[in-house]
Amino acid sequence: MQEIMPESQGKILGVRISGRFNSDEYQSLLVPRLKNIIQEHGGVRFLLCLEDSFHGFGLSELLNDAFVQKYADNFEKIAVLSGSRWRRLELRVSAILLSGRVNIFSTDELSEAWEWLRT
Repeated sequence: MQEIMPESQGKILGVRISGRFNSDEYQSLLVPRLKNIIQEHGGVRFLLCLEDSFHGFGLSELLNDAFVQKYADNFEKIAVLSGSRWRRLELRVSAILLSGRVNIFSTDELSEAWEWLRT
């Protein structure tokens, strides 16, 4: 399940994902929103909050996605939140591909993640 977070505005999009979320849902639900923000603002700052119940694609799949590769320079910052220490470790390894533009937070650091995206 995907929920657009109410703090989203302008070029900042926050999405909370729980339960099963696969690449087809990503393509049909998230890609159009991201593309619209990029077209309107020239760039996007993206917050992805992965709830404990989430299972599906990972950051490595996201970074290898054709849309993300095409618009990689338009992703100004990506904040990813997860409660799982193992998932945060996996995310940190994947984030090396976008050095400086990806920051990994625990789910209790939501306000810090929003602040990082806004600055």
